[in-house]
Amino acid sequence: MQAWFMSPLGAVTAHWNGCAVTRIEFLQSETLGDTARKFPKAVYAEIQDCLDGRSDALDLPIALQGSAFQQTIWHALRTIPRGQLLTYSVLAEQVGNPRATRAVANACGSNPCAVLIPCHRVIRRNQGLGGYAWGIDLKIKLLTREGWAVTDQGVVLSRGS
Repeated sequence: MQAWFMSPLGAVTAHWNGCAVTRIEFLQSETLGDTARKFPKAVYAEIQDCLDGRSDALDLPIALQGSAFQQTIWHALRTIPRGQLLTYSVLAEQVGNPRATRAVANACGSNPCAVLIPCHRVIRRNQGLGGYAWGIDLKIKLLTREGWAVTDQGVVLSRGS
């Protein structure tokens, strides 16, 4: 089942297979109409809490299609606490493949589950933002919401108080 709805971060489409979330994406268009009533109320509420920044929705079941390597990276991303950042190279080391920095970046870029899999918490070694599948402005908004200062040049400076 699929639903469209508005969140504080913009228009979202979410997919549910009856047991788990399978995809969450931000949409360019906001004209689809709200169909959130199609989702189980508890699942919708937990997704909204995550999109609102009140929760990481770690208890929400997800079922994602991807390679074994992508699955490993997406699982590791869910362990990054709110307000923490990792670099692509540190994440590669953490999953036991320190030479796979580019592959880690690609796995982050193919993340099918925005915000529930917090790939926005991964940046470049030089403190640059790197990319974000749903747009760099949204990545900046998510990092700022978690207390990080980002320059106009896309460099993460520090964590605010």
